[in-house]
Amino acid sequence: MPDAKIEDYNLSITIPQMVKDPVLRGGHCLLLQGRNGSPRRYAGGFCVVYPFDTAGGTRYAVRCWHNSVPDMQARAEKISEILDREKLPYFVEFKYVREGIFAADAIRPLIRMKWVEGDELKKYIFAKRQNPSALYALAREFLQMAATLHARRISHGDLQHGNIKVTRGGQIVLVDYDSLYHPDMGMLINHITGLPSYQHPMRLRSRYASMKADYFSEMIIYTSLIFYAANPGAYTDDVHESEGLLFEPEDYSPKNISASYAYRALRHCSEETAYLAGEIAGMCENQIPEAVRPLEVIVKKGEAAGLNFYAVKAKSLLPKPVRVRRQPVVQTVQPILQTVQTVLPPVRRARSWLVRIQPRRMWIAASLMVALMIGLGGYKVRNKYKAAEETYQICLETGDGHVATGRYPDAVASYREALTLPFMKGAARTEAVNDRIRTAGKLAGEEVDRLLGELSLLKEAYGVMANSQLRDEIESRISRIKELQPDGRVIGNEGSGSHDRTNDKE
Repeated sequence: MPDAKIEDYNLSITIPQMVKDPVLRGGHCLLLQGRNGSPRRYAGGFCVVYPFDTAGGTRYAVRCWHNSVPDMQARAEKISEILDREKLPYFVEFKYVREGIFAADAIRPLIRMKWVEGDELKKYIFAKRQNPSALYALAREFLQMAATLHARRISHGDLQHGNIKVTRGGQIVLVDYDSLYHPDMGMLINHITGLPSYQHPMRLRSRYASMKADYFSEMIIYTSLIFYAANPGAYTDDVHESEGLLFEPEDYSPKNISASYAYRALRHCSEETAYLAGEIAGMCENQIPEAVRPLEVIVKKGEAAGLNFYAVKAKSLLPKPVRVRRQPVVQTVQPILQTVQTVLPPVRRARSWLVRIQPRRMWIAASLMVALMIGLGGYKVRNKYKAAEETYQICLETGDGHVATGRYPDAVASYREALTLPFMKGAARTEAVNDRIRTAGKLAGEEVDRLLGELSLLKEAYGVMANSQLRDEIESRISRIKELQPDGRVIGNEGSGSHDRTNDKE
């Protein structure tokens, strides 16, 4: 069964008859103001999340799959059973509903989670950056959470600032359980490897999920909390807008860790942070992520050595180096041209204009021409893949995937493959491109067939809806489907017509 698109869920979640979950039945999703009744949603790489209020006033986060992962639904069902059994305060109610919502001609599963009222970790740190006691208290809470999860043999699998909520009372609540693991789940493939700024450099090479997957992430987050509590001025706007808390992904390389600014700042700050920095460096040099020690063991060893992680006496903050921006090509070549001008003397004037041209000017013209050709070539290649990426993102975020697939099949269907293809020349590259075009055309044809079959459902829903804005939305969608009739769509065969149509669109 093909995956439903975000647009399919956008329509179904607003129609009460399409929501099959008994707990959600009779409720309504939150709508965006001024968007013709469109539902409020948060789209991710695999799921789209809708805030949903039940008839009794309870708010849930409804998660629907628009991009399936192998065995993810069976895994979600097992996660629901484990969390029901463990009942830890760091997790919210998580229910897998096999028959949850009707979308794209089929009844599909969903996940129902209690809505968490709180701030994401980085937002909380930013609000409390001048309050060290609050950050030290959060570090204690985080350490206690890590020790509890280790004792219950549970790993979240994707610990990062976006998946950690902090309530008004300072309690930590975790969200997004797609990568959660417990040994009772058996041997599972590691499909989700987490945000690189929080993961061990060897995590991408780990094939199977592990209950020790959080050890490195926990160390990074705990160390960052201690550092920012000891240095209130260190948490700047640049850190707040970045993808990490303290380190960057390239810092975790064994060759780079000791030279990184984060490591040097920790070593300079205090004995406590220097101790934690040494532990992180040791983890990075260890090529087996599961071989590192848990956070509570590392902290306990430091405290036994007389370190107080919650009353750090920090030195002055180590100045952050200014990043040197890469100079444009013209500025880079200019010193060379100036040298050429001084070395090559001008030729005496002659009657022929060819002879009168000065060698230095020829050097300048030739150098600028070469630089221009290189720049234009790189610009065209970059724009080609940028257009493919933007088209793919539009399909992912707006849910308008079937229309975009019909119009830009090569960009949509081969975006990810294009980024990983090696640079090829001649017939090999031509054949690879044509193969992606044929595959994309076939996907576009299948998409149109499915959408034409959806007309009966839309017409049936049209008769039971009283909201004029939603009726207009359905009529608009029907018209878009009719634009992709089989006689006008891209057919995924090997004829020249498919190639010509795709190349015209490019």
